[in-house]
Amino acid sequence: MMKVANGILEGEYGGVNQHMLNIQRHSRFKPDLLKTSPWSFYLSKNKFKEGIAKYFLRRFRIVGLDIPGNRLAKRASRDYDIVHLHGHPWWPEAFRRPSERKAKYVHTVHQVYRREDFADDREWDYARYMNGLMLEAMNDSEAVISVAEWQMPAIEKLGSKSIYIPNGTNTEVFENGDGASFRKKYGIDDDFFLFAGRPSKYKRPEHVVNLAKRHKDIRFVMIGTGVTTEKMARYMDEPIPKNVTCLGEIPFEDVINGMSACRVFLLPSMNDTFPTVVMEAMAAGKPVVASDNAGPKEILRDGVDGQLFKPDDLDSIGSAAMKAWDNPALGDNGRVRVKERFDWKVITPQIDEVYEKVFSGESVH
Repeated sequence: MMKVANGILEGEYGGVNQHMLNIQRHSRFKPDLLKTSPWSFYLSKNKFKEGIAKYFLRRFRIVGLDIPGNRLAKRASRDYDIVHLHGHPWWPEAFRRPSERKAKYVHTVHQVYRREDFADDREWDYARYMNGLMLEAMNDSEAVISVAEWQMPAIEKLGSKSIYIPNGTNTEVFENGDGASFRKKYGIDDDFFLFAGRPSKYKRPEHVVNLAKRHKDIRFVMIGTGVTTEKMARYMDEPIPKNVTCLGEIPFEDVINGMSACRVFLLPSMNDTFPTVVMEAMAAGKPVVASDNAGPKEILRDGVDGQLFKPDDLDSIGSAAMKAWDNPALGDNGRVRVKERFDWKVITPQIDEVYEKVFSGESVH
């Protein structure tokens, strides 16, 4: 059997990490997971290392000092038949293929950066640079997978071609969440809207806070990396309303239970590529409110599985949110849809087929 590696895994939290973990769980090739090194400056949780990476290495686009990434790339290219890399090359050297290599490469694109998701030109300049690095990785791959159909023209505009295999979720895991356990652990008795994300323009958490101001009698719960009351107040540049509970990054088991505990799941972002959290909430049987754009538009049927709103329109968000609040049957429909179309047991065989074609030299297009 061919040897396959998936990576680069940064942890358990987040849609890209879950994507890799689920391929590892469900693929018949049982891929190994390539993991980041604690010695790297990139994606380090050490504030000193993170500062050097952010304000020096990345700012001046210095990639040659990523020694752990270089070693990882050489080892992977030598030890495996297929190396499947994901996302943007935060570890640039790990995404560069050594000239002498055994492995063939597959690259999954989870997000093409877009100007409207960045606060200023300086951030966007760096994001464009990252898009360029990703293009280098795609052009050096035997197959490129897009997790969303709407994203394929954007990938082609960058200069590469892709095939479509959607993101997925483990429906059984979220069907069996313990909502009562979540409520007890975090002291939440009320029905609530749930948001999972981070304080960034891409995720648009300000819409959740502003909606909470309009509905002071409803609880809003926010979870995710950096989503604490203090950091959200800095992001909003104002105090957070009392009916908003910010829990920050919580264990993944609690995320599962939180999906079961909420009444409605709310995703306010504009350009989410193919959001895992939407499918997770659907698998938990909860109505989902999301943008009538990008990935959610491919996943949800408005008024059937959830409610869609006009991007960045708070009145539209509010209307969709309250319709979902009053219509729990949307969640029942969503559970059926995600199980039939987006369960990893349905998705993974498609990825395995790509591995087989790439390994044998067949075209995937």
